[in-house]
Amino acid sequence: MIDLTVYNRKGEEIDSLKVDESALGGSVRYPLLKQAIVMYHANKRVGTATTK
Repeated sequence: MIDLTVYNRKGEEIDSLKVDESALGGSVRYPLLKQAIVMYHANKRVGTATTK
């Protein structure tokens, strides 16, 4: 069992959940993980560059 902590928008801990590891699939899909990381970094981009 994995303990997950639940936070509210203010960053305060409000709850704790127990999740069975077998419900998460058991294996890491690296291409999907890379895609999620690239998307996360792309969304952090400010995009203030302009051209004349």
